[in-house]
This record gives sequence, structure tokens and C-alpha cells, in this order.
Amino acid sequence: MTFESTRWQLRHYSSLNEKKTMYFIPRGGDRKNHGGKIANKIGNLKQRKRKREAKENEYQSAKQVNVEPKSTRNVVAEEAVEWLMLNTEPWGVVLDQWRTSYELRKVDLLSHKRIPKFFTTYPQYKCHHGFQLIDIDFQKAFPNAENGWMKLPLLLPRITEYIKKRALDPSAAQLLKQLFDEGANNDKKVCALLLALNTVLPPIAAASRLKPTILIGQEDTLIFVDAKEQAQLKVQETYRSYTELNLPIVPKLIAVGKNLDQLQGTFVVCYGDICYEFQSASRAVDILIKLTAVLGLPFSKISKLVWHFLSGCIYGIQQKESYASINKLKVYLDKG
Repeated sequence: MTFESTRWQLRHYSSLNEKKTMYFIPRGGDRKNHGGKIANKIGNLKQRKRKREAKENEYQSAKQVNVEPKSTRNVVAEEAVEWLMLNTEPWGVVLDQWRTSYELRKVDLLSHKRIPKFFTTYPQYKCHHGFQLIDIDFQKAFPNAENGWMKLPLLLPRITEYIKKRALDPSAAQLLKQLFDEGANNDKKVCALLLALNTVLPPIAAASRLKPTILIGQEDTLIFVDAKEQAQLKVQETYRSYTELNLPIVPKLIAVGKNLDQLQGTFVVCYGDICYEFQSASRAVDILIKLTAVLGLPFSKISKLVWHFLSGCIYGIQQKESYASINKLKVYLDKG
């Protein structure tokens, strides 16, 4: 007997013994549902379909949780921006609208290409109290930043001790006298500190044609002028020098007075044609750092280590670059 004939006989025998009820049993009596192979097959298929659909729904739900909702128009912010483009007063309303418009304006703040046009779009920057707008944007952009304006005076004694131990230039001796002088006011001490920091955070090569000395770094960190009317002219002169060296323009700090001993109590922060006037050196430093951070500007390549230290270690703003001299000073302060 061959394999094929045996298989045919088995199939034929099976068909003779199969009954109709094996495939389909209609419901009736105590039976609520159809029975048999066909009914069971249909039931199994339906159950598998329900399981597939349940898994698919679960997957889609999980996807929707992880996907951010589509952005919607911020009508209130749009109206605030439109108002700011047409008005520069009353100042109280300007401040309110400035806060409201931040979510739209921050897109421009993050784009370096748009910054030059920013001051034309928002002429409020050029107002006498325009620095208050910088304060608002800084608080929103850097909510975890420290209050460096208040922190710096507390760290001043420790920084002074470090300069005394590690200074790399004789100019530190005279500056340390100002820093240790109990009779010196806060403005003089802050200015002396800015200059003295160059002796432990010396300038690095800023351009192929310029290898700045500590003196050049000090002159770049803080500019002295005889009268406040000269501030903007002096800054423009500095910018021309930067252009010749292919360096970017940056916010600059000016002290009115011929030197530390002749400070007149007026300090100016300039960037381009914007100038903010202050009666406190600490506040001027505060706005220079915030203005740089908010607009995403670089610090001067000549005195960058001084400003990087103040911005990163005093204000807690994360810096992209790391320098050994700054890290050493930071470790020293942390131990105190």
C-alpha cells in the first residue's frame, strides 16, 4: 500500500464518521450561543481582533502622551508685541507689555542674526530706563541664575586674598591697597577688583596681530573717561580698534573719572548706540553681564576671562568654555 493510498483512505474514513453537529450547533434550549467548529472559529477570530485593537489603542495613547501638543497662537503676546512696536510710554505699561510679550520675543533673542534689527523693532531699549527690560528678560531666560549683584560683595574678601597670593603683575600691589582699604567705598573696590582680576586671569591671545598684556586687559575691562559725555565717543573709538583686529563689538563698561582715586560716581554700560547710566559700579557690572547673556553676545576677547569668571562663578550662568585659571580661582572660593 502506497503512502498516497493510505492518506486517501484515512481522509475518506474521517469524512464518513464526521457529523454535521461537529461544525455547527444552533442555539436553542439552554444554549445561548451557536456551537461547533465554525462558531468556535468565528469566536476565536473576533477575540483576536479585539486584542489587536486593544493593543493598537494602547500604543496610540502612549504616543499621544509623549507628543507635545500643537502650538497655538498666543494672541495676548501678539497684541503686546504690536503695542510695543507703536509705543514707548507710559513706562509702567511698557514693563507690563514687555513681560507679556516675552514668549514671542524670545524667538528673536535666540537668533543672533536678528539682534541688529532688534533695537529698531523695540525702541524701548534706548529709553533712559531700558535696562529694566534687560532685567525682565534675564529673569525669564535664566530663572535659576544667582543674584550676582548681592553675591559679589560677600566674595570680595576671598577673591582679594587669592589675588594677593597669585597675582602675576606688579600692578596688583596698588590695587590690593584699594581692596584692603576699609575706608574705600564699594564703587572703588568693585573697580579695583575688575582691574586686579586681570592679574590672576590674564588676557589670552585675542587676534593674530594682538597678544594682549595684563595692562591692555585692564584697559579693556574698565574704560575711564573724564566726563560722561565722552563715554559713547570712547566706546566708538574702541569699536574701531576691534574692527581693525577683526573682533566683534561687545558691551563695554565705562567709569567717569580719570582713575580709581578720582571716580565721580557715574558708570555707563554701552553697546552700539545704547548707553545706560548708573550711580553704582556693581549695578553697571550687573547689567553688562545680563545684557550679554540675554542677547547671547560674546565677551571681549581681550578681557574675556574676567567676564567669564563673573558671569559663570558669581551669577551661575553656564559657560561653553572652560579655563584652568578660572577653575583654580573657583576651587579656592569653594573651599572658603
